Amino acid sequence: MVIELSEQYTHGPCKVNGKKYSDDELQKVVLKWMNKQGINTSQVKFNPDGTVQVNEGPSLKLHSLILQAEELGLEMKFTKKTLIELC
Repeated sequence: MVIELSEQYTHGPCKVNGKKYSDDELQKVVLKWMNKQGINTSQVKFNPDGTVQVNEGPSLKLHSLILQAEELGLEMKFTKKTLIELC
């Protein structure tokens, strides 16, 4: 059995004139940010459903990515999940 606890928050774009990015463009931008922040991009997995998995815990590196996304005027949705697996 798996018990999932989650909390969500949506943050609207800070800029009104933010550029609309295609999925491919956004993927390239995100990889560039991660590389610049020292996140090992070989640990990054792009799933077919659009989810990006990063094998890295919460840190200032990821917080920096959030700030850069705000600068681009992107809308963000934050979801914090805790999974408890009972065996």
